[in-house]
Amino acid sequence: MSQNPLHIDGYWFKDEQGRVVILRGVNVAGNSKVPPFIPFADAALLDPLKEWGMNVIRLVLIWEAIEPEPGKYNERYIDAMETLVNAAGERGIYVILDMHQDMFSRYLNGGCGDGAPSWAIDPSIPQYEPSNDERCIDWINGLND
Repeated sequence: MSQNPLHIDGYWFKDEQGRVVILRGVNVAGNSKVPPFIPFADAALLDPLKEWGMNVIRLVLIWEAIEPEPGKYNERYIDAMETLVNAAGERGIYVILDMHQDMFSRYLNGGCGDGAPSWAIDPSIPQYEPSNDERCIDWINGLND
């Protein structure tokens, strides 16, 4: 059974019966910042969340994965994300979709970051080959090197 939508009532999230819903959860990014950009493939990883008292995930989406070329959409990626959203709903877990980006794109900032595809960057701006190395894992410190 999928999770029913919430609505806002004043300062509160409420369910269809008008009950206040307190959201407790985790960020789900996994491997989302590097190709093929899918955080994880095994929906069973969501199984323990309810037992741990969680009822929401923040699911990272990457523009570069959704639209690798102008006007061309990656159906494999979209289907994989839809599968994760449905799997969460079947487990009674709400999903916040996060159209994520760090440092605008992995083609800038020395090859670190995520978000915009290469084609969306102004051609007058130099681009880097994405590196995804140790420096990028700790990209804030990497910028100071």
